[in-house]
Amino acid sequence: MTKYRVFLIVVILCATLSPQPAKALLSLPLAHLQIVANVPGPEQQLSFHVAVPDSSAPLKDFAIQTDKLTGHYDINLEAWPSDYILSQDLPPGITVSDFSCQTTGNSAITPVGDTVSFHLVAGDNITCTYNYQANIGKHPVLIIPGVGATELAEGPDLLWLNLPRIVLPLASDIFLAVLGFKPDLSPLNSDIEVRDVIRRKQIAGTSIDLYNYTDGLIKAFENQGYKDGQDLFLFPYDWRFGVSADNIQKLKSLISAISARNNDLSVDVVAHSTGGLLLKEYARANTSKPNIRRAVMVGVPHLGAPKALKMLLQGDNFGVPGLDEHIMQNVAHNMPVVYELAPTIGYYINQGWFYQVSNKNLDYIQTRNRLLTDKQLNAVAWQRAENLHTKESDNFDLRTAGIDAYNIVGCGSGTLGRIIEKRQSVVVGSIPAGYKVEYVSGDGTVPMTSAASTPTDAQKIYYNPKVKHGTMMTDSTVSREITEIIATDKFESSATSTKDCALNGHTLSIFSPLTIMATDSLGNKAGMTPEGDSYNDIPGSEFMTMGDHKFLYLPDDGANYNIALTGTGEGTFTLLDELIQDNKIADSKYYYNVPVTSQWSGQLILGANEAIKFQNKKGSEATIRPEQQRAEEAEKDSIIPIPTSIQNSSIGSGEWFLDSVKRFLGRARDIIITKISRK
Repeated sequence: MTKYRVFLIVVILCATLSPQPAKALLSLPLAHLQIVANVPGPEQQLSFHVAVPDSSAPLKDFAIQTDKLTGHYDINLEAWPSDYILSQDLPPGITVSDFSCQTTGNSAITPVGDTVSFHLVAGDNITCTYNYQANIGKHPVLIIPGVGATELAEGPDLLWLNLPRIVLPLASDIFLAVLGFKPDLSPLNSDIEVRDVIRRKQIAGTSIDLYNYTDGLIKAFENQGYKDGQDLFLFPYDWRFGVSADNIQKLKSLISAISARNNDLSVDVVAHSTGGLLLKEYARANTSKPNIRRAVMVGVPHLGAPKALKMLLQGDNFGVPGLDEHIMQNVAHNMPVVYELAPTIGYYINQGWFYQVSNKNLDYIQTRNRLLTDKQLNAVAWQRAENLHTKESDNFDLRTAGIDAYNIVGCGSGTLGRIIEKRQSVVVGSIPAGYKVEYVSGDGTVPMTSAASTPTDAQKIYYNPKVKHGTMMTDSTVSREITEIIATDKFESSATSTKDCALNGHTLSIFSPLTIMATDSLGNKAGMTPEGDSYNDIPGSEFMTMGDHKFLYLPDDGANYNIALTGTGEGTFTLLDELIQDNKIADSKYYYNVPVTSQWSGQLILGANEAIKFQNKKGSEATIRPEQQRAEEAEKDSIIPIPTSIQNSSIGSGEWFLDSVKRFLGRARDIIITKISRK
């Protein structure tokens, strides 16, 4: 055997056992591949990848930079192995209109979607030509989030929303104090930085969601073919400043940049909560060319929400486990956005009243004066909010700016609608004795009447029962509505009726050292544990505290509730059960001055045989029945009125100016004649 034959056998064996050494020993034949790209304009940089089948990484990455709308790239590929895959990453705004590949030899070429598979034959020359066109069928989407939905940081330290730090049982939330404002509405710390819009927050090391804000909606858009960062965007902003000139300008710049990246196509916008107020002011300032094709408003408080007043008066935890309400009250005291979300003059006109003191329903001016004087709220922030919520602004019609407007409203959940301040008589005057609340239909944060109060075609407003405000955009029904509205020109929905929006259930008010926890048949909870952890997991329910008082709305939709009562201190408790039917109080039952200790526990039984059952000191079961006489007295002062009004008014430029507004609240003694003037 000659030396040549021995060498050839060694090479073949090497190739069989390990192809790489064989390639080093032999100079293998090549095939030549040229890619030609033709774009419609502007100039593009196109990214391509060449890979070997079943390989975990590309063999070669390269880019074609077009010049005069064309470009090419040449690459030699070894015919060992002879199988390759060519793929590319499309930049936003263009798609492949057609492509073809030609070979001078016998190489096999197989298009598979947007990729091409090659089985190369040595010595072949292959030319693949890609022709691109502008993607004019899909408008880019921008999601504008609401309050608390953008992360805020101080240098490397995440402040909001730092859930691991907030939920630690022994940790203080005082680190959030730097997010507050001075009385002149300037920030306490000017170094707060905006980070990303919150998508979801999970318990560390698990897949359990603590908070899912936009992740579900983003995935729904991705299922429709949208790509994050290409034709799907989010607007992070410092929500503490609310509808400020700076935030409006940043929104304008982002919309312009998104449109420019997508062949000057107008943008489709999804705006949640405060994001909707920001959207309206942006559109109002840019009516000639807003660069927006379609807008979907989701849970927007067009007329404000009393829950913002609760934040200012008592604090609120935003539904975040472990968040200290009192610290948040201090943070919110001078924060512009909280005042922008408070009930407006329009809310008062719509609802009749939203603040009561000692059984007297205050008109808007009386409410404002009391909150600014007695509760010492920030007058500068209140005036700034009134300057935003003019009649012109609150009633601004997006359609006048050429925007196709849709409105998604949450309803059927207990939502804070009115606040009642209780006073206790003393020798001279009276002193505060806590608060009571009245629930109305809404999404748990924004009343339905506020969210629905914007000019929209009747067939383009959708009511979604028992969705929660903070997670509306990730609710499966709502996210489907949003994506189909955006992606479909003829979207139709059966959710245009309010028939399932009325409140029907029980409002349970507790004035005492007592906690309440309701559990439905599925294990969902609503209420508070003796340790102070609150739950709102039952669909349509709403639990909140105002000082030491607790308020729980439970929907009556056939569910059987186990309602546990637990004493948290020494004294007595009073419990009021108001039966709500079609948004009205139909019956009231009172449990008055029941003795309680920190060891006391019992169960509330609702229904025809309503009672509280507990173990007495002797260890046997005892029963407390409600006081009917007191219930009748309570009912007289608790019925939710249905307001009607007669208004004679003149309206100044962009301002509310109302004269002689007569409101009839459903009972003969409740006739309020008020004058409101504001210029």
